[in-house]
Amino acid sequence: GLKKLRSLDLTGTRVTDAGCAVLVEALDSGALPALERLYLDSTPASAAAKEAVQAALARSRALTPKPRRCRGASWAFRK
Repeated sequence: GLKKLRSLDLTGTRVTDAGCAVLVEALDSGALPALERLYLDSTPASAAAKEAVQAALARSRALTPKPRRCRGASWAFRK
């Protein structure tokens, strides 16, 4: 699946407002938990649709546990 996808570059593709709405749904549903970067430059989507995607990405990243160093363990996750 897409659970480990960290970067998605859709620059120059034909992503429209409808495609952005699908991306927002995917991000809000937790379907792309590791996604950190999403590029929509030079697409026909409106600025508002692109901003909605970036806002959904920010929400998704805020909810995803981030790895951090922890004494006594190689990696831990914080909430």
